[in-house]
Amino acid sequence: MKKIASIIISIMIISSAIGLVGCESKENLNIKVNKDIKRESSIDLKELSKYKGTKIGDSTKISNILEYLPGNTSKDGFSLQTKKQPYEITVNYKLGNEYKENNITNLLYTNSVILLSLVDNLDIVNIRLGEEHGIIYTYNRGQIEEVIKTDLRKLPQDLKLWKDVLSKESYDNVGEGRLKVGNHTSIIETSETDKTEIAKTLFEALLIYDYGNIKVESGEYINILKNYKIKNVTFKSDLDNGDFRVSMNYDIQSVDGYVDYFTTGNGIKSSDNWIKDKFVIVDIEKIGENQYKLAAQNTN
Repeated sequence: MKKIASIIISIMIISSAIGLVGCESKENLNIKVNKDIKRESSIDLKELSKYKGTKIGDSTKISNILEYLPGNTSKDGFSLQTKKQPYEITVNYKLGNEYKENNITNLLYTNSVILLSLVDNLDIVNIRLGEEHGIIYTYNRGQIEEVIKTDLRKLPQDLKLWKDVLSKESYDNVGEGRLKVGNHTSIIETSETDKTEIAKTLFEALLIYDYGNIKVESGEYINILKNYKIKNVTFKSDLDNGDFRVSMNYDIQSVDGYVDYFTTGNGIKSSDNWIKDKFVIVDIEKIGENQYKLAAQNTN
């Protein structure tokens, strides 16, 4: 299987509990975090509440908020997408292999919920871990609020409720991890101008992630994708704001025992675990200068 350079895969976080509990303070309203991911031992919700009502364009206030959050000593800048809705923030963290999985989920969930609580018109939080082309994890305001039945913007007015939403129990109830909370997609930063090449790279990234992280009965995540061939990419039409639509024809091969995962939708089952001539229409969204994401796909 070919490797793809310069891609950023946007996904929702894996199912695991996070260790957020209340810690010492007069009001007992701070959130305790692991010291190996932040020098301070807790998040000061009372101090953070002073930033309620922040707007997406106020980069100074957003920078100040990030200084209070887990991972602040590993933060490597952030960017804002303010040209069109949904408005987004992408925060970069250079976290090494020494960080344990549940500590990273602390950062992902906690930081996303706090940012969405404090920045009134922020719709999406992207958190990039690792190097320049590391993994991006995404949280969506509407989907989180649908699950927790709470307007995130009201939380800084009620610190007890805010702490509850950030707690381990609340996280565990957000749909066994997260598939009810958000979606994963692929994002690319590129100087490429050929729209079919942009779409091809995004679609390949999604294939690799989707089928490289299949949850099996044991609870483990395995890679069931053995190979694939993108046979044809055809430009269909331009959409609004630099977005565009293409059609994709491809073959896909599974490892032994998992070919049925690839038979959904269309395609012809062939020998050696291949499904031939699958077809999909893909919408690509331009989200910034030289930055695109796969926004939708369907077979109609």
